[in-house]
Order: sequence, then structure tokens, then C-alpha cells
Amino acid sequence: MAITSNCMGSQMPPSRHIPQSSTAEWCEQMAPYNHGKEEVKSTALTSQQGDSFSPIEALTQRVSSWTKLVHVVAYVLRFIQRTRTIKLVALTNGARLTFEEIQAARILCLREAQKCFMEDRNLLTENKPLRSRSQLIKLSPFVCKDGLLRVGGRLANSLLPADVKHPILLPKSHRITRMILEHEHRANLHPGVSALFVITRQKYWVFGARNLIRNLVHNCVKCFRQRKITERQFMADLPGIRITEALPFQHSGCDYAGPFILKERRGRNPRKTKGYICLFVCLVTSAIHLELATDLSTDTFLACLRRFMSLQGKCSQIFSDNGTNFVGAKRALDEMQQHLSSQEHQHTVTQLLANDGIKWSFIPPHSPHWGGKWESSVRSVKLHLRRVVGKTVLTFEQMQTLIVQISAVVNSRPLCYTPDTDITYLSPAHFLIGRPFTTVPEGDLTHLPINRLDYWQHLQSMYQGFWKRWHQEYLTSLQQRQKWNNKERNIAVGSVVLVKDSNLPPASWILARVLEAHQGPDGLVRAVKLKTSTGEMTRPITKLAVLPNSETMFQGGPGC
Repeated sequence: MAITSNCMGSQMPPSRHIPQSSTAEWCEQMAPYNHGKEEVKSTALTSQQGDSFSPIEALTQRVSSWTKLVHVVAYVLRFIQRTRTIKLVALTNGARLTFEEIQAARILCLREAQKCFMEDRNLLTENKPLRSRSQLIKLSPFVCKDGLLRVGGRLANSLLPADVKHPILLPKSHRITRMILEHEHRANLHPGVSALFVITRQKYWVFGARNLIRNLVHNCVKCFRQRKITERQFMADLPGIRITEALPFQHSGCDYAGPFILKERRGRNPRKTKGYICLFVCLVTSAIHLELATDLSTDTFLACLRRFMSLQGKCSQIFSDNGTNFVGAKRALDEMQQHLSSQEHQHTVTQLLANDGIKWSFIPPHSPHWGGKWESSVRSVKLHLRRVVGKTVLTFEQMQTLIVQISAVVNSRPLCYTPDTDITYLSPAHFLIGRPFTTVPEGDLTHLPINRLDYWQHLQSMYQGFWKRWHQEYLTSLQQRQKWNNKERNIAVGSVVLVKDSNLPPASWILARVLEAHQGPDGLVRAVKLKTSTGEMTRPITKLAVLPNSETMFQGGPGC
């Protein structure tokens, strides 16, 4: 129900008119009915200022909306009227409040909010000029017939309604003011800051209204859920394995791309199946290795992993996301390692292989930015694949040949920016074969004498030169943070958050509570453990939106 104030022109009936008495008189009127009932007193109804006890001020701390506050005060005023004259009991129309009763209660609550202007009000009542430092002096205020301070202004001769020409003055720091703004925000279907400011100015002149409205709209849960704003944190430093010299593919990342449509054979009407690309990327040199997989099962991935390590060497650590196939592969590797370790009669080499198992690390679920190294490599591979294949359906052999050629092209790309005139750029292929895959091989050198050992020393110096350029050119290009340059406040344990789901609208994102906050080496939280209605989960903060805290009411219930 929108708030209306007709105290500029209408006069209430004598039987319903509430005299312009202060709340202190109301307390005196209520005193005989509180005699012998000291047990009903509570801390919410007691004032910390002794003599300046205000029941309406205490009531504002117990109710959550402007409408409820007005109705409670209206029922109290009705009770006072009944105690004064017993005949009024027969005149009331049931238990429903009338317009006059609600209007009288609204005026009494607005007077309570205007108590901070008491000094200016007394000067206006005595027809004295306001102080030069008064915040009301520029508005030419006056006291209307209902005892409310209104803006005098310069629009008295305009054709605007009386409430618009002379809005009610309200302070920005009073709780009643905030409840009125929240009521207008809900009654007008959650408008923005500028729209709510214009709507409020039609009836109320609130000092500092724009900042107060901006804070109110920001803390509105319904508006917050539609903004789709998630958390972010200062970008972390690169891990040590990314910036430490190591053999190619010793530290690798793994991901899948696809699916792609493949045909089983050539000819007419061949049967079509799905195919996937299993990508391995070196976290140090950015070299990639592609394997074609027929499905996403654990056995197929283990076969791809065996082929990869047979060609590129054994890895010491592999990083991947939390795909079910990767989780199953890790379990299979752990079981294999335990099985090999239990066979004491095996050869010494077998024992060394068992002890030197592969360390598998998973990034948090639904956090692809944590695996940006292999995500960007997947993008590069798909870029060439779409442009070459298009809508053509290839056989397994054709696709296998194509992805090998794509890996050669991607591995021959420059690692960092090079000038247009520089032809001696550094590429991932330099660390694999000593030159880009796309260059012409050197001529036959078998005719050289066997005692030319300085030639192999020259090759070794060239290989060391690649790592020198890697330190000087490539590593220095990783200094800048492209985004997330400011440190934000960490998410606290116990916070209520929304969990982002790209397949659902923001209003349908599930609620969760933070159970644990995982801090990084720099003390900043970038992943948390959550408790939802269906169980527990781990998510990065980029998938979370921390709900604001409303000062007057809880808005996070069903239907928000």
C-alpha cells in the first residue's frame, strides 16, 4: 500500500482526531494500564536515556516494515480512544482499521522521525528566524496543521499537487526514514536509484536521500539476485612449477576437447560416432600433445596417457579439473602403484617405478580459470580445427593425422611477442626438437668427421640458449596481471552466498553457507567449502555472490 499524506487539506472527524500531544503524554496515558505488569517489560522497550523514553522509537527496533509500524501504532491509538470514552466501543467497525486511524498513526510516526528538527520547529512556532547554520534554512520550512515540518520552497504558485510542492522533511539517519524508503522500493516494484529518488521526492524530502537510496537498493536481496555480480579476489602469483626450468612435459596439464563427429569408414552411409581430443600441455614450455579418444571412459584416458608418456616421457605431476574420467584415472593409478609396491619379488626397476608414481592434482570444481594454461591451449586447437574441418566428417585416421599437424603448428608458434623483422623467435618446439616443426630441416651432416666434437658442444650451447631466451623473453612477459588487480575482503565463514549456475537464471541460484575458507599462501581466500540443502561442495569465489545484510528485514525467504 503506497503512503499518502492528506494533512495539507483534509480535516479528520472529531471522534477520530488525535490531539497534537507528544509521545510522553501517550506514556502517561498508558501508565495506569501498565500498573502491576512489570514482568512484560523488555530491553527493547526501555530507553538508555532515562527520561527521554519514546515508545515509538523502541517500537521501530522491533518491527520490520513501515506498514506494520503504522498499523501497530494505529491499534494502540484505538485502544487509547476506547479507554477515554466507553461509548466509542460501539462505534468501531469490527477490528479493521479505518483510513483516519491509519492516517493519524502515520502522522504520529512522522513526528517521531522529525524530533531531530525540534530546535528549528520551536523557532518556527515562535515566528523566529532559523539559525544561519541550520540545514533547513535553504528550504524555507513551515509547520503544517498536523504538526509536521514541510518544505516551503519556491513552487507555491505552481500547479503541482500540495504534497509535491511541500514534501515532508525527514532526516537521513532515522530508522523510520529507512523503513519508508524500503516500503516505497517494494511498492514501486524495485526501481533503480534514480527512479526511487524521484518517486520519494514526490512526498518526502530526505536529506542525503540519494546515498541512502543507493545503499538501500544495493542491500535489497531481490535486486542483488538479478545483478549477477559474483566475488573476485587479487590474482595469485604463478606457481613455482610454471616459472622453474624443467624438462618438457615434466609438469603437465590435461583437458578434453570435443565431441567431434567421426565416421567409421569411407564410402556411402558410414556409421557415425563421437570422438574427443585429449590434450596434454607442458606448464613450463607451453608445448602441447594431442591424442584422439573414442569416448570419455577411464580406460580410454589411461590408454591416451600411456601413449603420451611413451612419446614425451614420464610426467612427475599432472594437473586437471574434476572430470569423472580424470578422477577414475587417478584412482586407477593409485591402485596400480599400490599393487606394484606390494610385490617385493619384482625387479629393482619395477620397485623404482612404483615408488616414483605420478602426482595428480585437481583444481576446484567449476573453476576453469584455475586451469587457464590448458583452457587456452584447447581454444587454440579448436580454432584451427574449425577452420580446416568445418562441417566435413572425417574418419578416425584422417582426424588423427589432422590433430598431429595441428599440434605441430601450435608448437611452432612464438612464446612471446616478437618484432616483424625477427625470424629467430622462440617457440615450444625449440625445447622438443631444437627448431620449429614448420621449418625446413638442416642438410645431411653425416659427412662431417667424427672428431668434430665441438659441433655437438655447439648444439648443447644452442639448447642452453633456448632456456636463456625463455628466462629473458618469456618469463618477463608473465609479470603483468591482466585483471583482478585489487585485494578484496575475504569471504568469512558463516556467510550466506548464492552459487552461480550458468544453466539457471540468477533468481534460481541456490543458497549456501560457507563452512570453510581455503586461504592461499598470501592469506587471500579464492576457494571455499559450502553447505547447501543437498550436501557439501567446493567452489571458487568467482562462482559465489555474497548476500547483503538488510538493516530492517530478512528478504532471503522463498520466492525472492
